[in-house]
Amino acid sequence: MKKIFFLSFILPLFLFSQNSNWVDLMQDPNSNFYETQTAFNNFWEGKTIEKGKGWKQFKRWENFIEPR
Repeated sequence: MKKIFFLSFILPLFLFSQNSNWVDLMQDPNSNFYETQTAFNNFWEGKTIEKGKGWKQFKRWENFIEPR
């Protein structure tokens, strides 16, 4: 029973948190733009762009924030 609880509730939280470093930086108004951009590029390096994974949203944010 404990294994089922761990696998179904706790494990997905750890998996999701590893992939969202650039998302957290993007939403933090005190973060450095270039650090956020580097984290995003490192995350997507060697991966294909997939619909619904945040690539387009980041590019929109990047286009909006970069000149400011």
